[in-house]
Amino acid sequence: MSLITLKPSIAVEKNALNCIFEEAKPHFNNVEGRDPIPPLENIESIIPELSNDDCHCLSIFYLNTIIGYLWVFEDYPSSMYILHFYISKRYRNCGFGKLAIRELENLYAEKQLKKAELVVSTNNYVGLKFWKSTGFDKIINIYNVNQIETNSVEIELQKKLTNETEDWIHLLPVNEKNSFLGNNVVVTSEQVHSNLVLSIPEAIQSAFMTEYAEPYFICLNNEVIGYAALVFDQSIPNDEDRYWLWQFTIDKSYQNKGYGTKALEIIVEQFRSKSVPVITLSTKSDNDNALRLYKKFGFTLTGETNGDEVILKKYIN
Repeated sequence: MSLITLKPSIAVEKNALNCIFEEAKPHFNNVEGRDPIPPLENIESIIPELSNDDCHCLSIFYLNTIIGYLWVFEDYPSSMYILHFYISKRYRNCGFGKLAIRELENLYAEKQLKKAELVVSTNNYVGLKFWKSTGFDKIINIYNVNQIETNSVEIELQKKLTNETEDWIHLLPVNEKNSFLGNNVVVTSEQVHSNLVLSIPEAIQSAFMTEYAEPYFICLNNEVIGYAALVFDQSIPNDEDRYWLWQFTIDKSYQNKGYGTKALEIIVEQFRSKSVPVITLSTKSDNDNALRLYKKFGFTLTGETNGDEVILKKYIN
C-alpha cells in the first residue's frame, strides 16, 4: 500500500482542501506577502497568462486522508512547473512532502517531461532547505521585489527529471491511525517458529504499552518494508542502559537486499541525533543473520544475557 498518493482534486474534497488553504495563508503571507493559490479555482482568474487546460490541482493523500494539495502547470513539451505546494503542519517531519514530490516527478517523467521548475521566497528558509533536499538545486532566475510584487526576493529553481530515482529508506512514526500497516509486514515462518521476533502487530501493541518506546515503520520509498522500536528510558540510573534498539525487523520479501543495513544506518543516526552515548540491543544467540548485521555496525557482545538472549552494545562517537 502506497503511503502517499496524488489524485486530481474534486469538488467533494473542497471543504478539506479549504481548511488546508486557510492554514497555509498566514505562512505564505509571512514569507511572500501574498495568499497561496486556492484549491479548485479558475486558475486563469488568478494567473491570467496561464490556461486552465494546462494547470491541475492535485490532492495529496496520506493513506485515505487529504494532507495537502499542489498546483502544477504542464509547460509542454519539456517541463512542468510547481505553482503551489503545501502539506498540513500536523503531517510534517514524516517525509510525506518528499514522497509527494517523488510521486509528482514519477508521474511527469512517464510523460517524457525533462525538467521541473518552481519559485521559492528567499524568506522561506524551511522551503529552500526542503526544495534543495528534493533535488531542485539549479538557480535559473532571481526576481526582485518589484518584478513580482512580493515582500522578498524570489529564486526560480530547476531540477532535471529522469526515470531513474535512487531508493530512499526512511522512518515513519507508528501511531493508532497507521498501525494497521504493520499487518502487511511479513516475517519468515522460521523467525516466528524460532521465537526470534514477534509478529509485527504484536510488536506494535507491545511498543504502544511501553512508556518509553518509539515505534517506527521502515519505509522503502512509498512502501512499508519493516518495523523498529527504539527505547529512551531516562529513569534507568546507568546511562549506558537507557537506550535500546528494542525491535528491528525487515519484511521477508525485502531481506538479503541491503535494506536492513540501510535502515540500521538511519536508526543509529536517530540515536546519535539525540546525543545517545551507547545503544543496547538483545537477540537470540542463534540468530546468526542478525548477529552478523549488528556486529558489522560495531555492536559487540557484552557477555551479559537477557533471559535467553545475548546483549550487545554500540558506543557512539
